[in-house]
Amino acid sequence: MAGRFIKLYDKLLSWEWYKNINVKVLFIHLLLKANYKDLSFEGHTIRRGQLVTSLPSLSAELGLSTKQIRGSLEHLISTGELTSRSYPRYRIITIVHYDEYQGNDSLTGSQRAGERAVKGQAEGRLRAGSGQAEGSQRAASIEYIEQVEQDRTDRKIDSPTERGRTAQRFTPPSRDEIEIFCLENGLKIDVDYFLDHYAANGWMVGNSRMKDWKATVRNWARRDQKGEQRQAARPAKQVIAQQYSQRDYSDVQRDVEDDWVREMTEWKEKTGGAG
Repeated sequence: MAGRFIKLYDKLLSWEWYKNINVKVLFIHLLLKANYKDLSFEGHTIRRGQLVTSLPSLSAELGLSTKQIRGSLEHLISTGELTSRSYPRYRIITIVHYDEYQGNDSLTGSQRAGERAVKGQAEGRLRAGSGQAEGSQRAASIEYIEQVEQDRTDRKIDSPTERGRTAQRFTPPSRDEIEIFCLENGLKIDVDYFLDHYAANGWMVGNSRMKDWKATVRNWARRDQKGEQRQAARPAKQVIAQQYSQRDYSDVQRDVEDDWVREMTEWKEKTGGAG
């Protein structure tokens, strides 16, 4: 196999993070990816035992979430295995005891002989293609930097300011969304009235912009239910019919008849009884 190798000592078995799969995998991965000699990158000297990377890059390489990568890094930093320094577009991770992990002090004679043989082969390949080796090292750094914008986005999303902005975003629901939500939760509301009411008010609840339309639907349904309960509990109004006595209009009728007789009499006197 072309490439280089790293050493893993059996004392790793008693390491405090050995049973934590995510931390162990991340640490071994960083040992494999770290520079074996100093290189320059964007004005920084990336020394032996360091590497340029980002949370999204590590996430993609290891198949872990960004949250899992961040948590594992924090564990390794807390116990002194790593240091990490963030920059606007990437981060530089340092394996603190890299030379101890990759040194020669504890090798036996046979191990040294085997290593020299393998190392000789590796150095032969490196000498034959030293330009390619450095190119590969730089290509690895470039590969990490391809994710720098994503890393910046990741840090931005994690910031308190961005979390606050995200919490304030609101998208009005569709009629179908409200109906489905009501069916799933056993809520009874007039969906069209609900939509018309809040659309007309600019999706404001009181003096504040609506943040959670589902909570508003639940409150609306509870309010309607309480209104129906109050209406059902209210005693029916008693309508007391007024008693009216039948008026006697006989006197009025007699007055009308007397007036008519009087008028006829006066008319006959004036006309001499004609007609």
